[in-house]
Amino acid sequence: KDKVKGHITITSIFEPVGAAPAATKGKPPPKLAAQSSTGQVARALKRSDLVQVSSTGRREVKIPTSGVEKFVCFGELPKIQPAPTQGLTKEQKKYGFDTNLALWLTTCCVLAYKKEEIVQTVACHVWDMCGFKFIDNKETDTQGFCMHNEEFAVVCFRGTESIRDWM
Repeated sequence: KDKVKGHITITSIFEPVGAAPAATKGKPPPKLAAQSSTGQVARALKRSDLVQVSSTGRREVKIPTSGVEKFVCFGELPKIQPAPTQGLTKEQKKYGFDTNLALWLTTCCVLAYKKEEIVQTVACHVWDMCGFKFIDNKETDTQGFCMHNEEFAVVCFRGTESIRDWM
């Protein structure tokens, strides 16, 4: 059997979505100003034709499908909270399972298979991420995205689609 050797190096630079002043040398970048949810909805609707407001007032992106379901919807998700350190059950301490985090990561995995425009719209205009980068490396057949805000960062890749993904 032939052995496959090598590695993939991905270099990414996050670019702010809005116009933000550049950080000066030796000083941390400025924090984003908190805005009301009404202001965020209005700003998201102005920036993208894909963002809609649901009947419950949440921002969402609806993507038409050809299957039994008429569309797939990506909407606002609950805020990720820091893990509590006290009052955990034995299983929670052992496995560290967090339902909000699981929902975020599962949704990101589904979103990774969508077109770049849709992924960026959901990340930046529905989930309020301040940095986003779509990865599409033709040489290695690798696709995915990175996004971040002031609290966390997510790096998400598509699964294996071709034999080149295995190598």
